[in-house]
Amino acid sequence: MKKSVSKILTVLALTVLFSVTATAQNYQEIRALGLFPIGSYGRVGATEEMYKDQIIGSGAAIGAGLGYRYSFDLSMGVTFIVGGDVLWNMTNADYRRICSERNNQAAPMYFNVPLSVGVGLNYQLGRSPWSVFFDATAGLNIHYTTSTGWKNFEVHYKPVLSPALSAEVAMRYRNFSFGFQLLSLGSPTMKIASGEEVHHAQICIVDEQKRSMLMGNIVLSYKLAKTKKEWRPSRKTILDN
Repeated sequence: MKKSVSKILTVLALTVLFSVTATAQNYQEIRALGLFPIGSYGRVGATEEMYKDQIIGSGAAIGAGLGYRYSFDLSMGVTFIVGGDVLWNMTNADYRRICSERNNQAAPMYFNVPLSVGVGLNYQLGRSPWSVFFDATAGLNIHYTTSTGWKNFEVHYKPVLSPALSAEVAMRYRNFSFGFQLLSLGSPTMKIASGEEVHHAQICIVDEQKRSMLMGNIVLSYKLAKTKKEWRPSRKTILDN
């Protein structure tokens, strides 16, 4: 696991270095996301699962996120992308009710920070300002579940790492775009501390099978074009010659 994480971080670092030195036109993009959990990530299990910690990482409700992307053109219609998002989901009403009624427990909130690189394809619709954009990314996600309070002690969850994969399609009008993203954030093993005891629980366990944290997201973005400045000799340089 450590070797895989190290490789992913190395790829991300090299990508950022390469993108900064690129001479092609580059862009900065600000993104707002509406998050919709899919499958086991939004599922509320049976009450018994609460005591087995199998519901950890489940029961997520609709959430929100903010993101940033830096990209540059590789060739006509092909773009290289590097970026990250900060995503937040609270738990849904059924999960909060179970926590309150059965365990006198405060329901947690979920935070994910996917950092990824990828490639985008842009198709211009004739001479109009409209275009269709598709991208696919891969990278590393940092997941954190907030602490939960019981009657006599608190349960603390440690941040964990998992792979992050996404596919997104969008309609773009000039610098604005509206799109849909399918996001997978893996199923990492969480380290849980309750008092002096530390144990592990798997995120998104359903019928003893691991499931990935999946979300279908609505994405609104605004792209800032930034063209590389051309070098021009200063007046002093001309006089020196």
